[in-house]
Amino acid sequence: MAKETKNYDIDEYRRQKKRKKWIRKVTIACSLLILVSLLIFGFYVAQNYDIGTLLAGEETDEEGTLTDLSFPVTLTGLRPVGISSLDRRLVLLTDEESAFFSAEGNSLRSFAHRFTNPVQKTGDNRVLTYDRGGYSYRIDSENNLLYSGRLTGTILTGAVSRKNQFALVSSASGYAGCVTVFDSSGKEKVKWYSASESIVDIGFAYDGDALIIACIGFEQGTVYAKVYSLSLKSGATEELLASFSDSIPLAVDCKKGGAVHVICDNRLGMIGEQGEVSDISFDSALLTYCFTEQRTIFLLSDASQISVSLKVVNASGETLTAITKGEIIDVAADEETVYVLKKGSVSCYDKTLSETAVLTVDAEIFDIETVGGQLYLLGSNRLTLWEEETNDGSGL
Repeated sequence: MAKETKNYDIDEYRRQKKRKKWIRKVTIACSLLILVSLLIFGFYVAQNYDIGTLLAGEETDEEGTLTDLSFPVTLTGLRPVGISSLDRRLVLLTDEESAFFSAEGNSLRSFAHRFTNPVQKTGDNRVLTYDRGGYSYRIDSENNLLYSGRLTGTILTGAVSRKNQFALVSSASGYAGCVTVFDSSGKEKVKWYSASESIVDIGFAYDGDALIIACIGFEQGTVYAKVYSLSLKSGATEELLASFSDSIPLAVDCKKGGAVHVICDNRLGMIGEQGEVSDISFDSALLTYCFTEQRTIFLLSDASQISVSLKVVNASGETLTAITKGEIIDVAADEETVYVLKKGSVSCYDKTLSETAVLTVDAEIFDIETVGGQLYLLGSNRLTLWEEETNDGSGL
């Protein structure tokens, strides 16, 4: 039986091989296109939505664990970040939660913020919490979450006005920084861009009609602390209020009556109610500072801190000075009293800067605040209200 002969069609073989190569290329191209689309979609979602909220399925105000408490408050499993005053209330910020307390020390509300690097700024009755270096923010009252959102640029700092407006400073492509101002309902009101000067801090004028912006500027190799006023009435016009050479701005504060104080690394810059500019140069290193409606308080010392200068400057520039000693940790004040936290003690000064008392406190206390004439102390695992009548001298 003759063996069957197979005939090979070389041209058809070549066509099939070419078709397979074409199909493989199309498959690879489609896979790459799908992958790129998923990456773009993921980046968009990360920029514009809270992943935790999406996973939860809805936007909720997640209650914290610091509820139904009274002082002293033990912070089990939480790392305290700081405390701040909110009218006659106190706000505690930890790495995972925030909590509102009455002046008497009773907890009013707590919530989980879910921010990696949380920062809080307070107004008269609202708290702005944002994720520094992240994109998310939220506005809360002592009763509930009012609104939350995300920016397209990373958040650097923020502020809240007495009219419940708030503003955030963020990065912006092609600019040194961007300020976004929101009205009391959370709607975007004004956007202001800085072309070349980095924005360090912002603060609302006492009447809420302007935003004061402190920037770092450079001119012919010299660094400047520059202070701008951004009108919020109409047109969002900007005005350069002052420029302090060889200075780096750290914080800005707007006084009742219209004056502006700018804490720099080597001076206190002051802009009066009528726009007059002056400053107080520092003769030694700045240790810490705080603001009240009428006064700016700061402490200066050399590295040894053997002798520390405590200075209080009012809105018109009048200055009081006292000398103290010890390792300075923090300072807090109201219009009547200045409290200087040292390791293991708090020195109290009256309006004339006469020392009136020295309170013994726990050596772990790192932050203090005054609300309604009461002194609050925050340590590594406890928040305490100072009560002289119950203190036995052993500390808090």
